[in-house]
Amino acid sequence: MNIDSQGAVSSSLVDTEKFSWHWVKIAILNWNTALLSLNFFAIITPIYSYSLFLPTIISALGYKSVKANLVTVPPNMAAFFAVLLVTYLSDRFKQRGIFMLSGATIDIIGYIMLIASSEPLVQYGGTFFVAVGIFPCSPMVMGWMTNNVSQHYVRATATGF
Repeated sequence: MNIDSQGAVSSSLVDTEKFSWHWVKIAILNWNTALLSLNFFAIITPIYSYSLFLPTIISALGYKSVKANLVTVPPNMAAFFAVLLVTYLSDRFKQRGIFMLSGATIDIIGYIMLIASSEPLVQYGGTFFVAVGIFPCSPMVMGWMTNNVSQHYVRATATGF
């Protein structure tokens, strides 16, 4: 790798950069780190709730055991392809926020379907909206964070924070 992720610093400069707690302090006190870490927490909450409640929704459809696991594949595959497409588009257009807001809107529609309906098929359809809406946001917020902090050790600390 000849340049860092921003394309601004050659790897030889990154290799010679010395660790200092000063860079860690800058990362922790940076408002980008705090705001995007809270954003990441807000994103992983619906991801985990989706993952935890999907088996319950599937069991309401009448599926059990191995068949129930197989029915979880389509919404997760939809999420997989959504992650690939949305992250590609966000990199191509160099925009993160609008794609994350769009994903959150789709996610909210899915949760409304899950909460407002007692029909298992409508709830199953809602799982597609939830998965497609929220899963692409996680890699985008991490990319947004690394794009908005500079210096090698500041970026590493902010990403781990």
